Amino acid sequence: MNIGRKIYYDCSTGIILWDLGERSGNVTPTTYEQDLSVMPLLGVLQSKNQLGTLQLNYGDYSSNFQSCKGYYINVADSSIVFL
Repeated sequence: MNIGRKIYYDCSTGIILWDLGERSGNVTPTTYEQDLSVMPLLGVLQSKNQLGTLQLNYGDYSSNFQSCKGYYINVADSSIVFL
């Protein structure tokens, strides 16, 4: 199974809080609750309605992620801006 990158970000700034990356092999998708158990900060921002999530398909933008110096989310349209 292949699972695309899941990105949690701050809706007000576009700053990436957690990038779960792409996974393949014997993996299963995670729920928000499972992610929250590993990264409690997500719950703080969720309660303030500041948490955004972007789920990509496996392989989406893979060459951009490999060659970029960083990235953030454009909060106006939830698009990825590579640096």
